[in-house]
Amino acid sequence: MVKGSAEAAGHDHHHGISAASLNWILAKADEAKAKGKQVMVMMHHQLVPHIDDQASLLGDAMVADVENVRQQFLAHDLHLFLTGHIHISNGTPWYSDNNKTNSIVEVTTGSVIAYPCHVRTITMNAERNAISFTTSSITKTPGDSNFATTALNRAKASSRATVSSLVWHNWDEISGLFSDFGVTLSQEDFTEACVSGLGDAISELNITMSKGNEQNSGVTPAAMSRKLDTGVDATCDVLLADQNFLVKLMAKSVAKGRFHDMLDEA
Repeated sequence: MVKGSAEAAGHDHHHGISAASLNWILAKADEAKAKGKQVMVMMHHQLVPHIDDQASLLGDAMVADVENVRQQFLAHDLHLFLTGHIHISNGTPWYSDNNKTNSIVEVTTGSVIAYPCHVRTITMNAERNAISFTTSSITKTPGDSNFATTALNRAKASSRATVSSLVWHNWDEISGLFSDFGVTLSQEDFTEACVSGLGDAISELNITMSKGNEQNSGVTPAAMSRKLDTGVDATCDVLLADQNFLVKLMAKSVAKGRFHDMLDEA
């Protein structure tokens, strides 16, 4: 593991790696390799996307100029990267060619104070040609026997913040859409209706993402889509409760389409 002064290396305080920093990293990697050392890289931001459409949804989570940086790292025989930032635990490979002969493997780990409070243990074999990861969770601390429960409740509560953010960013369009059908609600009342109808589904989605490696969780995309559909139906029923059948039918169809656009963005 190569350590050094970030300031001396020309650290970029955003999500980019300055030319000076990159040159310093590559020189240290070459120096370590010449001494027969196995190098792994620890960095805050990602080189590899860990969720669908990460570049547009979490643009600042990825290292700037990532294609060039990945190729430079591979050229200097750097393959294993330990990252954080997005607060999920996940492992994802990236291949430089279609034959999958040269790869970067990036392992990201969540925060110890954010559910499920993961800690990683890394084990390297004696030959230094294989590494394994063991993941555990902090469930209690000397001062808090309910540490895990508190973290879980905080994660569930974050669904309200997600819904509130969606409504706030889309409020002009949402209020215009529903006012066309005779529905006038304050932003606060509308948010409460969305939290009531969609909160559980979004909470489950947030928690599944936080755990990472969601393909192994048993929560399938199809199941989540059905749950979100049910939540959208419930929310529209609340918002359109006072409308007649024809208005409700028309408005619900239009509203569901926009809701799904919002959820896709989320």
